[in-house]
Amino acid sequence: MKYLLLICSVFLLLGCTSEKGVKGIELNIVKEFDLTEEVQILLYNMYTVVSHIKDKEELAFANSRSPARIVITDYNGNLIDTLGSQGRGPNEVESARYFGFDEDGNVMILDKALAFFKNFDRENKTITSYDYPIKKGISVSSRILQQCKGNWYLGLQMISEPSLPKTPIIGVFDSIFTLTDTLGGYDPYFERGSGIMTEPIVDVDCENQLIYTSHAKLPFIQVFSIEEGKYVSRSQNIPSSFMLSDKFIEMVTNPTEISRYMTEEQSLNLGIYHSEKHVYLVYRNDNYSKPNERNLNVRDHYVAAYTKNDMEYLGEAKLDGAVLGTTNNGELIVLKDENNYTFQFVEVNGDLLRGTDVTKQSPE
Repeated sequence: MKYLLLICSVFLLLGCTSEKGVKGIELNIVKEFDLTEEVQILLYNMYTVVSHIKDKEELAFANSRSPARIVITDYNGNLIDTLGSQGRGPNEVESARYFGFDEDGNVMILDKALAFFKNFDRENKTITSYDYPIKKGISVSSRILQQCKGNWYLGLQMISEPSLPKTPIIGVFDSIFTLTDTLGGYDPYFERGSGIMTEPIVDVDCENQLIYTSHAKLPFIQVFSIEEGKYVSRSQNIPSSFMLSDKFIEMVTNPTEISRYMTEEQSLNLGIYHSEKHVYLVYRNDNYSKPNERNLNVRDHYVAAYTKNDMEYLGEAKLDGAVLGTTNNGELIVLKDENNYTFQFVEVNGDLLRGTDVTKQSPE
């Protein structure tokens, strides 16, 4: 295993005075390491999501293809545990792409292939299954499952309902995955373009009782209160590198022509994350002059930062790799080199460099 602790803070900075009016933020590489050879063998089909436990230095990874399993490591890439085996039996899984730690450090997997939530109790070595409500017209979109004070708060799509601002996009599930409440609603920016926003992206800030949401093709973040179940606020500025063309906006309602423009002229959101002070929107711009392959590092990845208290846009920076999650300290987990399983923990500097110009403003 290769381990590198950078003595000097290395930062990537997008200039505040560039022609595009980019507001820059400073990124510090806190740590760099490789997954051990043992872990790499177990994760030869690694899915591009990493989950963490709140108060413990453990990370959970998953295979995207057979054999389906969860692999748990420490913060140096050393193997701690493996969970799950391939199959269709009560103690097996066919898919492990949707997963997360519960508040006790156990792992919950949403196996969409078998239509079950499965809880892997790490201490008692038992597995408990709960029905997935897809038969009731509810599809869960959260790639990282997040629990807060005994309840699970997951992004969802009400399959039989149109994607309107009043349609709920957050499901509240109890400990046995009974849907007890719904809240939130689709952002009204693309009110007529339901096809681009069907699966919400959700991040839960349990400490502050807030939920942040967005959608794959939307340059804004909405904030909802867990305690009151109500809308709180919404970001207003579009990150300067977020691709949002007039042609794309015009074609949102044209299902026969939209697919090409969704990739070529529209950024793709990959996740929302939060730290103690900030909220992050992580997105990708595809460039099809480059090889169309799985290697994430041939694509351009960005992080846009906002203040947690009022969702003020602070700026953005281009990343040297793809963000797969965060640590328990709110550092971004960046896959720098997919071929060698090299990861970085990247911190957004608290002393953010605030630009003076934002090129693209949100609509009235």
